[in-house]
Amino acid sequence: MAKPRITIVGLGLIGNSIGLALTQGKRNYEVVGHDKDNKAAGQSRKIKAVDKTEWNLISACDGADLVILALPAIAIRDTMIALASELKPGCVVMDTASVKAPVQRWADEFLTDQNPFIGTNPIVAVYEAGGDAARADMFQKATWAICPAPTTAESAVKTAADLAERLGATPLFLDSIEHDSMLAAVEHL
Repeated sequence: MAKPRITIVGLGLIGNSIGLALTQGKRNYEVVGHDKDNKAAGQSRKIKAVDKTEWNLISACDGADLVILALPAIAIRDTMIALASELKPGCVVMDTASVKAPVQRWADEFLTDQNPFIGTNPIVAVYEAGGDAARADMFQKATWAICPAPTTAESAVKTAADLAERLGATPLFLDSIEHDSMLAAVEHL
């Protein structure tokens, strides 16, 4: 029987930090990474943030039980379109973008009920950008916003909360509009 698979799409600071935290210690799952930038994928393998990388997005997500879209919001829509008919039934899709309402609209439009979506945002202080700055402890004592829609499957909410806690963060449950307005207010301050 194959190990459960977590695929991280986007191997920058957040994606690699998630990967580093997930690959620490004993585990019963495989972490696969994907990034369009071959250099970023190679760096992820080098620092052992992933067990392996796949150049092809569909291959990276093939058989995944959880797909984490650690991408800028602008790239999420097209990624969802590409993956929509390719994910195995029951695969949970989550994102880590800093804006939630548009991402939720895209998930509602492109993903099916057989692949529940949950919008999330790890709220961390970022002093350095890029995958090279990734740290396994990036999310320790951080707040991880989890923004379920009214129709979000309970299994997706649980998966996101469990992941946040596994990475050392505290889940904070918010509506996507509430999340976006709070983050906009903080940015303006």
